[in-house]
Amino acid sequence: MKKLISRWRASRRQSTVETSAANTSDGSIARHPLPGVPFCASGDTLMGGKEYNVEVASAPSNPDLSMSTSASPPGAVGDANTVTKLKSNCWSAWLQKGEALLRMGQLQAAEEALQKALELAEIIDKPKVQKRLDDLQSQHEVGSLLCDNEPAAHATLPDDSSDHKSTLDHNTLMAKLLPSDPDLDTLAQAHYTWNIADWKAMQKRELGPVFECGRWPWRIICFPSGNNVDNISLYLSHAYEEGQEPSDWYACVQFAIVLWDPQAPSQYIARDAHHRFTVDEPDWGFTDFCRNEDKDNCLKRCGAMSITVYLRLVKDPTGVLWHNFYKYDSKKETGMVGLTRRGTLCYLNTTLQSLYNITAFRKVIYNIPSETGTPSDFVSELQALFRSLETSDSAVSTMGLTASFGWHGREFIPEDICEFWRVLMMSLQRRLQGTSVQRSLSDLFVGKSCTYLLRGGDLGHKLSEEEFWHLDLKIRDNSTLQCSFDEITAPSPGSNSSNSGTIRVRKFETLPPVLCLQLQRAALDTNQKRVVKLYDSFEFGLEFDATRYIWPGATTSEPWLYQLIGVIVHDGDALTGKHYCFLRPGKEEPFYRFENEQVNRATIKEAVNANFGCGSLRSQSQGEKPSAATAVMLLYLRKSRLNDLFMQ
Repeated sequence: MKKLISRWRASRRQSTVETSAANTSDGSIARHPLPGVPFCASGDTLMGGKEYNVEVASAPSNPDLSMSTSASPPGAVGDANTVTKLKSNCWSAWLQKGEALLRMGQLQAAEEALQKALELAEIIDKPKVQKRLDDLQSQHEVGSLLCDNEPAAHATLPDDSSDHKSTLDHNTLMAKLLPSDPDLDTLAQAHYTWNIADWKAMQKRELGPVFECGRWPWRIICFPSGNNVDNISLYLSHAYEEGQEPSDWYACVQFAIVLWDPQAPSQYIARDAHHRFTVDEPDWGFTDFCRNEDKDNCLKRCGAMSITVYLRLVKDPTGVLWHNFYKYDSKKETGMVGLTRRGTLCYLNTTLQSLYNITAFRKVIYNIPSETGTPSDFVSELQALFRSLETSDSAVSTMGLTASFGWHGREFIPEDICEFWRVLMMSLQRRLQGTSVQRSLSDLFVGKSCTYLLRGGDLGHKLSEEEFWHLDLKIRDNSTLQCSFDEITAPSPGSNSSNSGTIRVRKFETLPPVLCLQLQRAALDTNQKRVVKLYDSFEFGLEFDATRYIWPGATTSEPWLYQLIGVIVHDGDALTGKHYCFLRPGKEEPFYRFENEQVNRATIKEAVNANFGCGSLRSQSQGEKPSAATAVMLLYLRKSRLNDLFMQ
């Protein structure tokens, strides 16, 4: 190594050439101090003062030495470009370019330059380049290093707490770091800058000045040497004195913290987050805001530093926005309780909650006569469970019901929710046979479809009719609910020679008051040779007009309009996952999410749009991970019957 250094210094001495700004084509190297002096001498002087951390140009004839990182990042890029024009295989020039672009926040261009440097570097130098690439990858993942090369020219704004002028364009930076969410309404927003005269003189934990946003007091908390870590730690906190917080106080806040150099405001490090601030959780932020070396690389090493926080207080549309559900009381917040989870029985809980939610179904269950002399009658257990859901203040156990099914101990076999729904309905219908209410369940859930021969545009001979308790809808190649119904009722050729020249068509003679639609999200992947879950996008609306799918001769005294009241969701893949549901407990009620013990209010986006799915079978075969949460069953109620179905 010493011999290599000696040869390097000798090569610098041998190539001393008088060069100035006048004889450079683009002026990039001539930006260096001491113009007109041989580059070799300038380099020795500046390196002695530690102003350069890579070689200074010795002469254009020796481009390997035409390097500088003491200039601004754009200048360093210009220097590196000059070198690569003279010698394209100069790995150190590509390295300098990558490091400078990294400081400027141009991560993609920096990665390309560093990859080029890694390709050209000698074996002994590759670890140095690889370390820079690893640093860049970590910034890609965390997204914390956001260094702009130029400040906004029009943004010379007064600082919040002193006469110092900041060249940060606060409106532009806030829009960049905290893009507005169209689903959230802004209550208030603000920014505040804490100017620190001497960073190194700060205590282990420093509280910033108090400022106001949304009539509430806030402050920044800074651990310059880290909060039990080696990195800088920064937090946002409310500034109420302990015990002085308003009763049941909370605030939903989107915020970003920016650490920047007051001498070069265009160089900064930023992190953003959101949090539900409460009395129990008064602060939130970043224990690993950034490494000290990131601060030194991105920001100039000076005593003065500034920290700006951007806040946006948003309206909580459901009462549980960003809630951690610690000490959450479903009964208190919603008036409803959940079901305790046991093993893999979340599909059972989801089915029971969905049916219990329809008060007309609840009435049917209560009216089923109990079987005398039967110690574990599942109908009696179901009746008791429903009564507990009405009266209990906490989650209700399903142990008695599952025992009546013959499910004992931990011998639970995971079931498909659609299959369990069918088995439960058929079991209940068998219990109703021979009773005074034997038609009460089928009156809610059974519809009828008929297949006709179509001749000359008219429905001719009825070929068959079929009753159904639910409809299985194909989602592959069908992007909407209407597309699936179009496929069910699409004309098809006659099935035999006697019907040649005719086509068959399926129409619905009647649809039930409670329309249960089961979505076919399982398919055989021939590439993987196994059953996979379909994540294909399948859209459905809050209302469904079934008029065009009804046989023209059907009763039309009531419109065939349906309202969505239930979305049953599976979150996972074909082998694993969980079920939960979104239900409306009344025709004017919002959606609520039911997941085992927990019940909370939900938005329409959470209940509907978020469960359309967005992947495809092809994307799974290619190893892509689609959104796992998709609707697997929909419950629609006929709008003209809502008062009867949701009877009190």
